[in-house]
Amino acid sequence: RSAKPILAYAGAIGRSGRFLGTPIYGIEAQGPYPFDIASGTFLARGDGTGVVVGSSLAQRLGVTVGDTVELRVIFGAADTALDEDNVGRFTMTVRGISTGSAGGYRMTFVDRGFLAKEAGHKGAASAIVVHLDDHFAAADTAAKLNASMPDVLAIGWREDDPYVDSYLSANRTISSVSYAMVIAAVAVPMWALLYIHVLKRRREIGI
Repeated sequence: RSAKPILAYAGAIGRSGRFLGTPIYGIEAQGPYPFDIASGTFLARGDGTGVVVGSSLAQRLGVTVGDTVELRVIFGAADTALDEDNVGRFTMTVRGISTGSAGGYRMTFVDRGFLAKEAGHKGAASAIVVHLDDHFAAADTAAKLNASMPDVLAIGWREDDPYVDSYLSANRTISSVSYAMVIAAVAVPMWALLYIHVLKRRREIGI
């Protein structure tokens, strides 16, 4: 359905001198997004001063939509992370508060174009997220991508995050149990009413 590049760096978000570590994700302005918006709005195309903050981070920092926050982004490799030239420092405005079971509540999102430009690589991307019409065809599609492009590492969502697959399986099980309980809750009173009716008819026939 679509293929969206994302750019990820380690970093931190803070306010009033207090910082919390968080992954900084550069995303495209057009969805789909790896999160839901609890309040505020999504990022607009080319918004280099806006940020979407995970609900957990926002709650711990005491920030809301419209507040100003500080971002620290580590652009360098691990062995040069302490070099000041490899750390980006930005003052951003909170455009939205994000939630989501895939980690959206504890991540920070900015415009990918802005993040790539600051990193010095305009077309940079850490990964390309492929959205399919059939989510459960991800494993087969990943295998086809790996076979056709040997230099690419394609991973299906089930293999990339087993927790999500377990969560969906548990959800299906709970749904099945709930459905069975509803059937039982309806069937037992119906059976009782029919049984009483049959006893009454037997009495009438007996008389």
